[in-house]
Amino acid sequence: MTRRYKKVWTDVYGPIPKDEQGRSYEIHHINGDHSDDRIENLKLVTIEEHYRIHAEQGDNGAFYILKRMKLSVEETSRRASELAKKRLELGTHPFLNSIVGSKGATVRNKKYGNPMLNPECVKKAKETRVKNGTTSRQLVDSGNHNFLTDHPMHKGFRKWYNNGVKCVRKTECPEGYTPGRLNITKKEYHETRTKDK
Repeated sequence: MTRRYKKVWTDVYGPIPKDEQGRSYEIHHINGDHSDDRIENLKLVTIEEHYRIHAEQGDNGAFYILKRMKLSVEETSRRASELAKKRLELGTHPFLNSIVGSKGATVRNKKYGNPMLNPECVKKAKETRVKNGTTSRQLVDSGNHNFLTDHPMHKGFRKWYNNGVKCVRKTECPEGYTPGRLNITKKEYHETRTKDK
């Protein structure tokens, strides 16, 4: 999926180049507003430059960029530690108090608006998921939900299985059970858990 800001950039300047290590250059939103895709708000930077910009600001963006940098485990760990220390110095680390993270979001939402608080946006997002067949229920019913597959991310995780009457969470499918969760109430779920113990 190509993000809109990438299309805006390539329409004006052509393909996004790669650096000598084969990593794509990145597009930075100068004013920090990721919904503002005007060409004058976009700047082409190397992944290192992009990381440095967000690290100096002490925001969470630097952590996401760090994941894309393809560094050694040791270097990634060292940089993540530096980022956390910087956020502590700036007072933006979420562990300083429980309000910091939500305070920042509240300020941003007041300034730019939170699309997920707009009922029309929420309704449109839901309609899109229904149309694309990607609601959790549709994915479960079609057998394509990632918790029903052998996705490597879930290897060793407990998954839901049911025998048509009750649900259990196990790492292996018990005999007589099939993958998936029955649509049961929270009370019924807790009753089945206490019976299994």
